[in-house]
Amino acid sequence: AQMRSAMYYLASTMHVAHAHKMRGSRWAKQQSSFEDMTAQVPETMAACADFVESDILRGPYVLGEDFGLADPYLFVVCNWLEGDGVDTAAYPKITTFMQQMTARASVAAVKDKGML
Repeated sequence: AQMRSAMYYLASTMHVAHAHKMRGSRWAKQQSSFEDMTAQVPETMAACADFVESDILRGPYVLGEDFGLADPYLFVVCNWLEGDGVDTAAYPKITTFMQQMTARASVAAVKDKGML
């Protein structure tokens, strides 16, 4: 249940909050609306990071000590935080999670291919 809850949150809230920066045309038609959505991204993504920090990460990973399906997706969306104007230093659990994920051989292989 925790894994599904995390996946649903990432897909329906955090991913969408990030998309407002570049894909405003999905939700609005006017340039001023796009600009407003883009301006909100640092705030909405910081709110998402707050939720990840307080409710999603139950330990080093989403499922606590065990690596699971939600962790790669969380890693991808957390990679967007700094580019979205969020100071990740304010989130120690996310910082530790990102360091652990970066140390994984599978993540290094993906980075070597230029996919991250």
